Amino acid sequence: MPTDIDNPFVILSYIAGPALLTNATSLLTLATTNRFARSVDRARHLLGELAHAGPELEPILRRDLEASQRRARVIARAMAGLYLAAGMFALATMLSVVGGVLAQLGVTTGLGVDIVAAAVAGAIGFVAFVTAALALIEESRLALRALTLEAREVDVRLAAARP
Repeated sequence: MPTDIDNPFVILSYIAGPALLTNATSLLTLATTNRFARSVDRARHLLGELAHAGPELEPILRRDLEASQRRARVIARAMAGLYLAAGMFALATMLSVVGGVLAQLGVTTGLGVDIVAAAVAGAIGFVAFVTAALALIEESRLALRALTLEAREVDVRLAAARP
């Protein structure tokens, strides 16, 4: 009967988990970077509008700009969490590979430390990933709230313009 060390699937499972999480984190980071760029573009557009706005539009544009800046800060916080998560998952994967090689070679010195380090890196990555995902949920709610306020403002303006 083979031991766990003799079973290559055990080592692969230790490597595959963090590797898949690294990939998922990288994909979410790409989408989040796009959200950040759009948020920055929106803030720049509002700044341009504010520079030419009359006194009746200035408070509305300032409110929209503040909301856009808040969204950008939330997205930036999410991106930092995703970068940390990707790094920790990559570290956990590498530590798992090193641990697998050490175990295969029969080297037991430092193997326990390697296992604990891989688990800690994976746990840190997981917490950072979840925290970033929660921040993105918050940003989505902020975006929806801003859109709702803008739509109400348009409705008020249209109603006031009707005879």
